[in-house]
Amino acid sequence: MIIVLIAQRKEKLLKWILNKEYRDISSINVIKKDHVKVFLYIETKLTFHEIERLLKQSISSQSDIDYVYQFYPLWNGLIDYAPYLSEGKKLKHKYYQQTQKAITEEELKDFFENY
Repeated sequence: MIIVLIAQRKEKLLKWILNKEYRDISSINVIKKDHVKVFLYIETKLTFHEIERLLKQSISSQSDIDYVYQFYPLWNGLIDYAPYLSEGKKLKHKYYQQTQKAITEEELKDFFENY
């Protein structure tokens, strides 16, 4: 599963995420870093919400202050800021129909060829 971490302090959060082992996650790999965004490939059978919960617990257990950050799933190469919307609504929504993707098929192909 590919998820996106968005945070100003992404490097610190990423360090905390990557330095811990998770029982139900085989691996976590960085696909791409873009400004305040980090695209992560997480090898697991967990759902997005289960992954999000685990990673948030990991961050909070290693930090003594609260950081502002958010995890999002991907939908059709775009960051899914509204994962609660139905597929039908996404197909009609202007944001989800844009041609410029947050991560391209080429970037994903390059990552998986070298994975």
